[in-house]
Amino acid sequence: MFNKFNFINIISASTAGIIGGLYLLAIFPDYFSHPVSSAFIYAIMFFMICLFAGRVSRNVWNNIDNMWLHAIESAIVLGMLTFSFINGFFNYWNSAGIILLGYMIIFTSRTIRENIIKFIFFLLSPVFYYGLFFQNSYFTESIFAISFLLLIEKIYLKDGVDHYFVMSSVILAFLVFINPFLAILFFAFLAYNFRQELNRGVLFLLIALVSFYFMESLLKKDVVVLLLPHLNISFGIIILMLLVLISTIYAGWISRNVYEVFFSSALIILAVMFIYAVIVETPLLILLFSMTPLLSTIFPLLIFAVRDYDTEKYLGKILDD
Repeated sequence: MFNKFNFINIISASTAGIIGGLYLLAIFPDYFSHPVSSAFIYAIMFFMICLFAGRVSRNVWNNIDNMWLHAIESAIVLGMLTFSFINGFFNYWNSAGIILLGYMIIFTSRTIRENIIKFIFFLLSPVFYYGLFFQNSYFTESIFAISFLLLIEKIYLKDGVDHYFVMSSVILAFLVFINPFLAILFFAFLAYNFRQELNRGVLFLLIALVSFYFMESLLKKDVVVLLLPHLNISFGIIILMLLVLISTIYAGWISRNVYEVFFSSALIILAVMFIYAVIVETPLLILLFSMTPLLSTIFPLLIFAVRDYDTEKYLGKILDD
């Protein structure tokens, strides 16, 4: 899974390790006598653990019984939630996201090796522990968005427009309303899923925009959303937004499956977050503390970008989903 041809897996694991290291440095510095070196060592160790597990042959992992593996993983997830509930840290929103994440890891993994790698991402990352115990994280919206996009692709997107089509557009608009960064994922998925059906894609987008407008008008004061400081719109900002939009649509258009959409969206969201911080002229120290919780938005995308594909030197990935 982590040979030189699987660059998506390598970049995803590296980025996940760096984000975990930033969490340790920015949010948990009091737990380490040397926060910077601890964060650096964590990032290296995280990647090395993923690399080792991914280099082990599939046949070795296949000796593990599926039923027992899933039972152990379920017990770990439920044990984390039980511990948070007993100690008074229980948050229904983030807990629902973690349960859904565990379920999706178990039932969307192609192989046992992929299942284990994804669970390593989940189990060894401070992102989910921070969201579970401190209740200030943004991964749940991404988890729900991923699950819904997988559902859309696998089940019912077909010719014509029905109530499922409309409902899908409204729900995705609501997720973008809660977390604006997910608009990048939304546009990338539109370009990927409707590249052969542009008329339906435009209609899907229009329904989402109308739904978003009414949500913004009617629900802004009643729903907890991710609020960002407003930018002063200038010509440069408009050009930058257009470039991001074009890059997002292009990334979705050339994606070979929805998992590549997750990967490209994660990288674009990461870039947009840091560009946004630079535009609002955030000092480096404040940037580190303010932007780190936002990075949890892309962490579930990195988890599901990892796939256990066969690869060949000249062909690259061999897609057989």
